[in-house]
Amino acid sequence: MSTSALTTTAPTTTTTTPAPAEPVHEIPQWLKSLPVAPEYHPTIAEFQDPIAYILKIENEASQFGICKIVPPVPLPSKKATITNLNRSLSARNPNNNVNNNKSPPTFTTRHQQVGFDPRKGRPVQKPVWQSGESYTLQQFEAKAKQFEKVYLKKSHGKRGSTLSALEIETLFWRASVDKPFSVEYANDMPGSAFVPINTKAMRELGDAATVGETAWNMRGVARSNGSLLRFMKEEIPGVTSPMVYIAMLFSWFAWHVEDHDLHSLNYMHMGAAKTWYGVPRDAAFAFQEVVRVHGYGGDFNPLVTFATLGEKTTVMSPEVLVGGGLPCCRLVQNVGEFVVTFPGAYHSGFSHEAGGASKIVVKHGYADRAELCTNVGVKEDDVNCLGNPDLLVIFTITELPSLTRVNKTQSTDGTVFQRGSLEIA
Repeated sequence: MSTSALTTTAPTTTTTTPAPAEPVHEIPQWLKSLPVAPEYHPTIAEFQDPIAYILKIENEASQFGICKIVPPVPLPSKKATITNLNRSLSARNPNNNVNNNKSPPTFTTRHQQVGFDPRKGRPVQKPVWQSGESYTLQQFEAKAKQFEKVYLKKSHGKRGSTLSALEIETLFWRASVDKPFSVEYANDMPGSAFVPINTKAMRELGDAATVGETAWNMRGVARSNGSLLRFMKEEIPGVTSPMVYIAMLFSWFAWHVEDHDLHSLNYMHMGAAKTWYGVPRDAAFAFQEVVRVHGYGGDFNPLVTFATLGEKTTVMSPEVLVGGGLPCCRLVQNVGEFVVTFPGAYHSGFSHEAGGASKIVVKHGYADRAELCTNVGVKEDDVNCLGNPDLLVIFTITELPSLTRVNKTQSTDGTVFQRGSLEIA
């Protein structure tokens, strides 16, 4: 499933040049008072096993729907990250071969609408359409920086680096109710900016390894011990292997929940920060009702509302959710940090400037995903399209303990099963 639904043609209401906005004089009270999701700093010992650590913090962190994890090891160099990313992009297109000194690989983008169109019956549903453009990483970064420079000068008279996260968020939500314009976003690209996994090259954390040389490398998290997805035979981009995203200022991802009740694990490789908003699982049905009434004008029934949210084109301010009595939190993800979203939790967000990210899903009764970000907005996505047989096996193991064997049995890979639980040996 893609991260957004596509329209076949560009809407006439959008424009690539944003209208001037009023300077940011004051951050709205609802935004200043929005709770901040928890931030965790694992020790070297705790960082050894990603699945075990996520399960350790889940009881507390899942009450917010999202959380941030700051690794105790350094991030890879920007040069290495760009090299790995270009190799992934080149692998997607056989005509690109960076190893033979040919032209650098290219990728295509989609336009996303930012702003309010009163002629639309449901303006919270934002149009998304193919741009028809192809860029190298350097070309897209240059375009993103030019857009950012022009927009921020018109809207605030400052460079983005001088604005706080709350000021950027204020600008985004102010733009969401102003004259429409468009930004570009590259998503659903199989690959990673992490180094390819070589078990012989993986270091002990005490040896000053980078994140890519640990078990948190997004190329391997889904297949790690503790993840039920390691039993899947086929590779599914975004589920058993990561996907990459490249973004610019105000590139957004709409309110959605992970398919099949999976976790997601997201890593920011390069670039500026990204803001996330989260609503915990316990409030999911209430969230859908607020969106149905206040976002879709009561036009849909609950089932159609859920399906429409699944199109991943609904962008609605947390102010509406808070006003409806819903719990909602925010966090700011910086370069070198992970974000975890928990099963059943609705989440959305946007990029502050050009950058890139990676994302993947992993499963221990659920799944985890990884996300990457660069100076142009790169990320690895989740396409949670598990087949019915795979889901049946996972569901049987995790949700129907009465169907597991009473006596302990051990599989060839060392997994021990017993009645009522799943032990990871």
